[in-house]
Amino acid sequence: MGRLTWVADKYRNRVRPWLPARSEYSRRNGIPVADDKLRLFDRIVPFGTKGYLPNFKETNSKQLREHVSEGDDVLVIGAGFGVSTVEAAKAVGSSGSVVAYEANQERFEKARETISINGVADRVDIRHGAVGPPSGDFDFDGVEQVDLDALEEFDVIEMDCEGAELQILKETEARPRVFIVETHQEKDWTEYDSVETIENLLRSSGYSVETHHGQWVNGLVTGTLK
Repeated sequence: MGRLTWVADKYRNRVRPWLPARSEYSRRNGIPVADDKLRLFDRIVPFGTKGYLPNFKETNSKQLREHVSEGDDVLVIGAGFGVSTVEAAKAVGSSGSVVAYEANQERFEKARETISINGVADRVDIRHGAVGPPSGDFDFDGVEQVDLDALEEFDVIEMDCEGAELQILKETEARPRVFIVETHQEKDWTEYDSVETIENLLRSSGYSVETHHGQWVNGLVTGTLK
């Protein structure tokens, strides 16, 4: 372990929990997120902390900013803590809309609060539901299973749903202008959605593809309808 990593680890685990929280929300890629409040030294400790992650999934955010236009209808599958949803909501403007699904109860609540504190609740419909097969280490008992027919009326679909992406792409008949699909490391609960597999599937459906890599991202495939 390098010295900077050691310092950051000690700060996160031994010092930070004892520091007073500031009034400012934590930020991920510049977006205030209702996951934590900033603490005293979050901005200066190497590699950031849960409270301050300036480059958090910038790759995803950049693709949303590049491919979402004002007035678009966007679907986010796997809202997480709401970062991608807020990025999409800013891009669609007051004339567009965003529907976001999050299956995990805690993250759903956090995402809803994140949407509110960023002032975009007027154009976002955040729903507690799972699209595709249950995935990840979360308990999805009692969560609404979303019919894939509901995906067919969107201009852009962004997916980060812990390995369910491949099955969704195989089964949906949706043909958005753009798919933005995050891939993951091999999982025990679903067929492996490697970058190559997602690329080939999108190409076979008539999309031109670009693949992007960055911090916090295993691989992000953007498919644009030809």
